[in-house]
Amino acid sequence: MIRDKCEEDLSAKLIPHTSWECVDSASWTSYRKRLNSYTPDHPWNALGDKELLEKLGGYTRETSDSQEGLTLAGLLMFGTDDAIRKFFRTHQLNYYEYDGREETDPDRRWIDRIYPDGTWSGNLYQFFFRILPRLTESIKKPFRLNHDLTAQGETTAHKAIREALANTIVHADYRGEGGLIIKKYPDRLVLTNPGTLLLSKERIFRGGISKCRNISLQTMFQRIGIVEKAGSGIDVILRGWMEQCLMPPEVLETTDPPQVTWTLPFIGIIPQSSAEKLEQLIGSEQYQTLTLAERMILLIAFEKNAISHADIHELLPMLHPSDLTKILQVLVDRGYLLSEGRTRAKKYKLASPTNTRNNSQMSQLSGEMSQLSSEMSQLSSEMSQLSSEMSQLPESACLVRKKLKCKQEELEKAILDLCRNTWTDSYQLAKFLEREKRTLQRILKTMVLHGLLDARFPQHPSHPQQAYRTRQTLTEHS
Repeated sequence: MIRDKCEEDLSAKLIPHTSWECVDSASWTSYRKRLNSYTPDHPWNALGDKELLEKLGGYTRETSDSQEGLTLAGLLMFGTDDAIRKFFRTHQLNYYEYDGREETDPDRRWIDRIYPDGTWSGNLYQFFFRILPRLTESIKKPFRLNHDLTAQGETTAHKAIREALANTIVHADYRGEGGLIIKKYPDRLVLTNPGTLLLSKERIFRGGISKCRNISLQTMFQRIGIVEKAGSGIDVILRGWMEQCLMPPEVLETTDPPQVTWTLPFIGIIPQSSAEKLEQLIGSEQYQTLTLAERMILLIAFEKNAISHADIHELLPMLHPSDLTKILQVLVDRGYLLSEGRTRAKKYKLASPTNTRNNSQMSQLSGEMSQLSSEMSQLSSEMSQLSSEMSQLPESACLVRKKLKCKQEELEKAILDLCRNTWTDSYQLAKFLEREKRTLQRILKTMVLHGLLDARFPQHPSHPQQAYRTRQTLTEHS
């Protein structure tokens, strides 16, 4: 609790008696290659090893006592197995893979396990890239990471798994108990890290808010494109799961010992084919305009026939009840859903395709009519204002408006009358006199030169707010 209340980045704290010799060279070389591939033009690529690691928050120098060495993040991310165990004796990284037969065969514990067994450097960087391909290999579409971390055939589910694994690492309390435990079952992924939730479950599922326990670790992953920007991780995970029509992820917090466990089910809420059928029913164009939450609600209604607010919230617990109520009302108003009953007894069902499309078209037509009405009202107002202005024009200006051609003296007289006691720009004069603005600007320049008009910005003839006023002496003489 004390550690969690600390506002500092604990992963950036110096680990005494560490040095560059504690860094695993293979891990560091691999990281530098990924960094250079992901951001080839970044100025950090030209830095030396210590300088770069210091920029990442993995190496630090204490000015008070001249100590320097690896930070907690630097040691855990890139350290050798010996160095990590020397300073973190309880450090644990475990990956277990099951095929379901363990439940009936007591002699069968797992089909695969990855842990620091002395054959590889047991740091977080190597652990991440050793187990990520195993977590994603069961997803149907082909997926492989290139050397620069771009993916071929990558789906939103792949991104979600990558984000979930990285989040488990960067949010762990590495001074706590239990270590990182990643388990893969035929029907789910389970990711556990030591520590507690720094935000409530409600705020976590709403997304957009970030509170990271190990900022330096997060920075190291961000620099090579592993995690999204701060606050968007849960959005990536939810989108990846929901777009595959899978049951939404769940999070569980325990206190003895303090641990956070995320479960990502491989169980579908509804068949994937239902999404394709729904898109055909309401039209591809309309379907693409729906938000992810709206699509999921319509898919559930499509599959379940009649559903209640409580039914949907049970399947989509990440949606806040008040937000769910608003979304349902929007879908009813737009003609996608029909509602029956009141309050808690209210049920929703998918509207017929014809009704949905007609309502959608009517809604679009209503919007266009409303916009047209607004434009007509604005035009009427402008015409009324123009009529009022024209009725107040001086006689000399009215005379010029009536003529296609007029004498220079008549035009100058009209301009002097319009500019008397007020600043008037060339656009207004052109409108009042029904003359080309370009023609008037030449005449205005001459009138200023001859002392008939004052320019509002005499030192800047082309000023965008330039305006003209009849010279005061002429006004008084008149």
